[in-house]
Amino acid sequence: MPRKKKKTQTEKSIWKVGVYCRLSSEDGDNAESDSIGNQRQIIQDFLKNEDNWGYGNKNQTSEEKQKEFESLDLKSEIVLSLFNNDLEGEKNSKNLLLVLPAGKAAHIEAGIAYGLGKKCYAIGEYDATDTLYNIFETIFNSETELEEFLKKYSKR
Repeated sequence: MPRKKKKTQTEKSIWKVGVYCRLSSEDGDNAESDSIGNQRQIIQDFLKNEDNWGYGNKNQTSEEKQKEFESLDLKSEIVLSLFNNDLEGEKNSKNLLLVLPAGKAAHIEAGIAYGLGKKCYAIGEYDATDTLYNIFETIFNSETELEEFLKKYSKR
């Protein structure tokens, strides 16, 4: 089996992130509604403030930051603050979309959303059948399936 090349200290992961903001039917005919502006601002502030999360620094690779985060005490102020921010985001959401494959934390977040009464959806392939995947109203096999669903959903 081929080995993966380890990143050197100077290499950095580069992520291309698509920011998706959408008008809701309550926005009416406004081209740039308050909700769109708010969504965009929240996402931009989150991405801009990554260096201010309380751990790591801008000279570290994402792997180094992750390792440093994982070494923090579970009840540290930083970890609890991030947890509370995540939980507030889930409480304020309408639905949850889990992108598979996903890790343990993402599955826990899906369980929290389900417990909060949110509609849960997933996209992608799951490794094995599990009874708890029944929390998802639909597991989409492709982006096309999800897009078709969203078109129908937005017309409701």
